[in-house]
Amino acid sequence: MIQPIIYNPVSMPQSYNYPIQYLNGLTSQNLTDIHSKYYPDLAQDEFGLDTKTQNELLYKRNKLQQLAKYGTYINCETTYNKIKNNSDFQELISSKYLNSAQGFIHLVSSMASLEKQRTEKFTQPYIPNANIIYSQPINYKKYNINDYLQLLNTFIKNPKISDDLKEYFLAMKMDKLDIYYTRLDKLNTNSDPIKILTENIPYSKE
Repeated sequence: MIQPIIYNPVSMPQSYNYPIQYLNGLTSQNLTDIHSKYYPDLAQDEFGLDTKTQNELLYKRNKLQQLAKYGTYINCETTYNKIKNNSDFQELISSKYLNSAQGFIHLVSSMASLEKQRTEKFTQPYIPNANIIYSQPINYKKYNINDYLQLLNTFIKNPKISDDLKEYFLAMKMDKLDIYYTRLDKLNTNSDPIKILTENIPYSKE
């Protein structure tokens, strides 16, 4: 049995993109009213689909803004509009690693997460781990979202890194903020990128 969710996706469509097929059970409004009021930028045949099918259709039609908006549980439309003309972003979504609906969503949502994490770091005091800390506090003001895209694109195009390692990092590390400051930013200045990507991050003990 499907358990009721806390937030109604009809009243908060920009934040919670739950499968549309459940909407009738959550609201007295009919689907036609929901479509016209909350999803006016989706064509009739793009509405009412399961998430995977909808995402694939939007990607096939190159409706990337709608895909960024409805493709994940959070609305990434603002982030997409901010980076859509960035040359590194264009190369990344055209790469063999990310040229799919799933790859596009993963990239855009990762960039949105990185930007949120970076903003939060500015309001948090530096508190070292009780036993292990980075050699120096990370300067989060050094890079912004465009820098993250450039560093990630450089990583993707590095011929010394295997496809398997690239795919692993994209799947597991792309949304980890510190990676960009402690690993990816060193790839161009080191002759052994594998060591940079896999070694333990330098630390000091208090």
